[in-house]
Amino acid sequence: MSTGSAPDRGRITREQILAAAMELLDQRGLPDLTMRKLAAELGIRPSALYWHFPDKQTLLARLADRIIGSAPKPPTSSPGAGERPGGGGSAARSGPLSKHSGPARSGEAAYPGDSSEDQGASCPCTACTVPWENAMRASADTMRARLLAHRDGAEIVSSSIALGLTRLPLTAMIHEPLHRAGASAETIDIAARTLGHFLLGHAFDEQQAEAARALGVEPALPQLRLDPASAEAAFRAGIDLIVAGTAVRIAADRA
Repeated sequence: MSTGSAPDRGRITREQILAAAMELLDQRGLPDLTMRKLAAELGIRPSALYWHFPDKQTLLARLADRIIGSAPKPPTSSPGAGERPGGGGSAARSGPLSKHSGPARSGEAAYPGDSSEDQGASCPCTACTVPWENAMRASADTMRARLLAHRDGAEIVSSSIALGLTRLPLTAMIHEPLHRAGASAETIDIAARTLGHFLLGHAFDEQQAEAARALGVEPALPQLRLDPASAEAAFRAGIDLIVAGTAVRIAADRA
């Protein structure tokens, strides 16, 4: 790097870069989030960005960390039978940025369901008195809200997970209630992985459908239309199926 970028390095911080990148992402989307455009937004030279981040993918991974930590935690008491723990839909999608969860630690697996090394940790998000079914649904609602809170959030998080640069904290979120219900470590691992893959895929579809609607593009097959109402129904049905499958696994574990 040339010494000519030293003044830029001295007057810009990593936090300022990430905040500007998130704002640019939300306003214009992932395709327009380039290092050159980000530098222009900050009024610095592009070379100054590389003093803080070695490449664009590292920057995106740190944005993914923030996206993963950008929604409220699940409730700590058991909701009623007709309630949706954690919320979802359009209201949850506009939540403010609040917490930076940080990158995956060295040696940990980075896949959608979190690292199996964390299965023995206490759940940071759900009280031990919450039934495991409600804990799974609340965790799913929370993670969905996080992914949908930022434009192209699911795509950024998914690519960062694929490269081993971040992870979803689902194992830690659901471990305690499932363990208390009699689930084996293998069942908890499978449940977290399955939940993570479904959440990422469904959120990606929702965001792509929203982008298409904004451009006035309609699906060639009407039955493939994914409007907010149908997306909500499909999400609930998918989570119910995962919960039902997990119940079968738990019953086998306890037999």
